[in-house]
Amino acid sequence: MKTRVKICGITNLADAQAAVEAGADALGFNFYEKSPRYVSLKTAAAISKQLPPFVMRVGVFLDAEADFVLRAIGEAGLTMLQFHGDEPPRMADMRTLFDAIINDDPLPEENDQNAQNLGTTSTKAPTTKKAPTPTATPEAQREQVTTTSPSDVTVRVSNATTQSGLATTATSQLKRDGFNVMTPDDYPSSVNATTVLFSPGNEQAAATVASSFANPKIQRVSGYGQVVQVVLGPDFKSVTAPPPSGSSISLQIERGSGNAPAKLPEDLTVTNAADTTCE
Repeated sequence: MKTRVKICGITNLADAQAAVEAGADALGFNFYEKSPRYVSLKTAAAISKQLPPFVMRVGVFLDAEADFVLRAIGEAGLTMLQFHGDEPPRMADMRTLFDAIINDDPLPEENDQNAQNLGTTSTKAPTTKKAPTPTATPEAQREQVTTTSPSDVTVRVSNATTQSGLATTATSQLKRDGFNVMTPDDYPSSVNATTVLFSPGNEQAAATVASSFANPKIQRVSGYGQVVQVVLGPDFKSVTAPPPSGSSISLQIERGSGNAPAKLPEDLTVTNAADTTCE
């Protein structure tokens, strides 16, 4: 494994060029004004423009405003961000983004026109992949699964009904029973019945969650990692306490027809490698 070296605290072009000539893989620009190694955005941008393309530009921030961070990315060409303050980690958003990439879901403003036109003269407009709806399939089997402790299970509840507040209510009840819960949200499509979605290898967690709902559908799909998602349907009434850890329960598990749809963060922007236009 190659060791990569970052030289931080770059404040002038001469130091940057010396670091690059010495073999540095990355250069750090410290935008915290009280630091003795502080560099202004204008100076960092000017230095960045003189650097070879293979050198990573790292922005170092401490409790900076989001607008400034975004400006720095654009003006200084930052390729990596380093935070040292109390910036809250957006774990759910990051997980969703990675799931979308793994599942080949479309990203906001994604322009695949050029990618589709490579090697062809077709002018057909690009199509957008729609989020799949959890549906029953003929491929279902009954499995005997042992439940685990709710404290070892992470759950995300999504509301697929027109009744507001259901996901919040269910999330509160699951938290009361000891589950690790994520922020509830609305599901991007409708379902006929409450459905528990999980990825292969997470059967025990799925069984523990499913035991808290009345006769849910249970589907094994890809893209969820260690998270179990509950999509509330029109049949949802309430959440009950799961059985003790180690209980053996019988489940009818279906193999889902598609991957988990990704609800991406609203402030996500995308630059597509297939987009050959210049801004």
